[in-house]
Amino acid sequence: MQWRLDLPDELATRWLGRMLAQTLSPGSILLLNGDLGSGKTTLVQSLGQGLGITEPIVSPTFSLVSEYPEATIPLYHFDLYRLQPEEISELYLEIYWDGEEYPLGIVAIEWAERCPNLPSEYLQLCFSAQNSGRQVDFVAVGAAHQQSLQQLMAAYAQTSPEAHLAPHSAPHPASHPTTPSAPVALTPLPAPAATPSAALGPLGGDR
Repeated sequence: MQWRLDLPDELATRWLGRMLAQTLSPGSILLLNGDLGSGKTTLVQSLGQGLGITEPIVSPTFSLVSEYPEATIPLYHFDLYRLQPEEISELYLEIYWDGEEYPLGIVAIEWAERCPNLPSEYLQLCFSAQNSGRQVDFVAVGAAHQQSLQQLMAAYAQTSPEAHLAPHSAPHPASHPTTPSAPVALTPLPAPAATPSAALGPLGGDR
């Protein structure tokens, strides 16, 4: 299953992160691809806020992984930017999604296109620069991730960034306001030939 989403500004990117916090379930895996500054870290920061994480979230470029077990759903945040495929294989990332050594949570992997051994099911987000803002191509592989993507797109059609980013006491799950229309463009793509990579466009800022 594939969808394409236009994000006109940073507010919309943060909105997307909050919406993911409401729609993803334990065991979800986010593969985040895109050039430097394309919005990957901004997305994870807002995702973490939606999961109730109060400490600052920064891209773990040198520590490689940041763990947030106190979140409403545990969050495991990876950054593979500085690693080669053989180094990534030695990290045994699968222990974070097989549920044996760590509680099942949400695994968010920045620069996932560098990973030589991808999980069999995932939700991939490929960020690229556009003339006005950013564009995200989603690929959902597996029934659970397809369901999450369907819920995400349905929620996008019924809410606005302003309504969604308003303070709330229960970040997961939350109700979806239905009156404002969303200032984002949703475009269905052809049936997927799921791949972990996509064309990347430059934007300055976070990783």
